[in-house]
Amino acid sequence: MADHAADEIEPLLLDAKQVARLLGVCTRLVWAMRSGGRLPAPLRLGKATRWRASDIRRWVQEGCPASDDTGR
Repeated sequence: MADHAADEIEPLLLDAKQVARLLGVCTRLVWAMRSGGRLPAPLRLGKATRWRASDIRRWVQEGCPASDDTGR
């Protein structure tokens, strides 16, 4: 019997493509929303930009409010 536990692990951090898929929008809109202060602040891991999955889910549950941190 194969172990499928690894296949069922939800990622803790999401890239822009994964955020876009989760929200049902294009990646370009994710970046536009981020620069406009409409998404939670992402994390930087070296050159990679990632969002906490929990932050994105909470943001949606709260009605997608504008972020206090525009990342600028």
